Amino acid sequence: MKELPEKNFIGNNKSYIVSIKKIDALEGNMIEIAGEKLPVGKSYKSKVTELFGLYE
Repeated sequence: MKELPEKNFIGNNKSYIVSIKKIDALEGNMIEIAGEKLPVGKSYKSKVTELFGLYE
């Protein structure tokens, strides 16, 4: 994660790093990319929701 540009990528849990441009939706604790739903970990939730202009 440290080697990727922060403005283009985001971690959504300990197992995944995703391209921000590829995120299609956020629903609860899941993000959707190309029809696949991936979990958003508790420690990543605030950063992911801020990306969508949402605040907890």
